[in-house]
Amino acid sequence: MGGTDEVNPRSAAIAGGMAGCVGKTVTAPLSRLTILLQVAPMLQGSSGSAAGSIRASNGLIASFSTILRKEGFLSFWKGNMTSVVHRFPYSAINFTVYEKMRAVLRGMTPDGVETPALRLVAGALGGGVATAMVYPLDLMRARLSVQSGNQYNGLLGGTKKVVGEEGVLGMYKGLGASLLVAVPNMALGYCVYGTAKEFLMGSQFHGAFTDKESDKLTAKGAVLSGAMSGLLSSGLTFPVDLLRRRLQVHGAFEGGRDVGPGTIRGTFGTILSTSGVRGFYSGISSELVKVIPMCAVTFSVYELCLRVLEKPGGHGGW
Repeated sequence: MGGTDEVNPRSAAIAGGMAGCVGKTVTAPLSRLTILLQVAPMLQGSSGSAAGSIRASNGLIASFSTILRKEGFLSFWKGNMTSVVHRFPYSAINFTVYEKMRAVLRGMTPDGVETPALRLVAGALGGGVATAMVYPLDLMRARLSVQSGNQYNGLLGGTKKVVGEEGVLGMYKGLGASLLVAVPNMALGYCVYGTAKEFLMGSQFHGAFTDKESDKLTAKGAVLSGAMSGLLSSGLTFPVDLLRRRLQVHGAFEGGRDVGPGTIRGTFGTILSTSGVRGFYSGISSELVKVIPMCAVTFSVYELCLRVLEKPGGHGGW
């Protein structure tokens, strides 16, 4: 991610896809809890959503206990299969576009030096392209995570239900808000990760974070860089992520306080008028608790996979 290391596109796709799946699965309970807390205020009283029975004001542990008592331990992985189906192509596209744009943009600079600004642009492009290409899967993941019963009957059944009731464009509800999240989030995430990686692999650490055999970042270096990346990028873009989640479930469940026109501006106004500025940070505690290990695991797995796939003679003729 840092320096001038070149990554084969196919290696980036495979490593990125695997890293995304592992990172998401490991942190699935916190991911679902974050979504529930984000949409809870608009679905209070809803009989079809688990979010109708929790309140962000109750705190992380109380909310976790409520879901555990009502739905059981395995419910925290509800929607995770869809999440994995979404995450593999998303991460594969994301990492591939990022690595490709790194190389292209670096080649356009006079001295071929990779700067934080270059990583920022490459990350933004990677996040934007990946988000737009696999967005319907992200929407279904949110719906499946929020439901308390079996209204959407899995990925295929849920897709048919959304298309039948909301039309094809219903599968892209909230895409604008998602791009507003993904572009700055990935731009900041890759920029922080790449810059931290370059710093940790510098001579001042005497190879403490560099694998001598592959000359790539070690697991502990990836964990540290990934944690910093997730904390800063998600913390800064969380309010827009909350808007995205509310738009994704708008009109999906009966009985809740599902008000407003279902637009970015309308949802923003509703949150501001009913909950104030604090309303934009509903669920941020679980998000930050989740994103640090998720990014640490994701980037660690990515670096590990790259070391295996790009090991001399060990990548099957990539």
